[in-house]
Amino acid sequence: MAQRQGVRLYALRSLTSLCRVLTQHGRREDAIARLRSALTEFPAASSLLDVQTARTLLHELSTDRR
Repeated sequence: MAQRQGVRLYALRSLTSLCRVLTQHGRREDAIARLRSALTEFPAASSLLDVQTARTLLHELSTDRR
């Protein structure tokens, strides 16, 4: 189980980076959808740094509609 969670966290970290790039290329909605989908795999109260980073980016993308 720990190995599976480690793989999921690594994938989330990579996805968070990808979503930053997508946003820079005008694909904000795609980035939001991907982050929302990925974050459903983690508990809402998760304090893991990668999860918090992804949630922060999702919040920023969702509230900053330039």
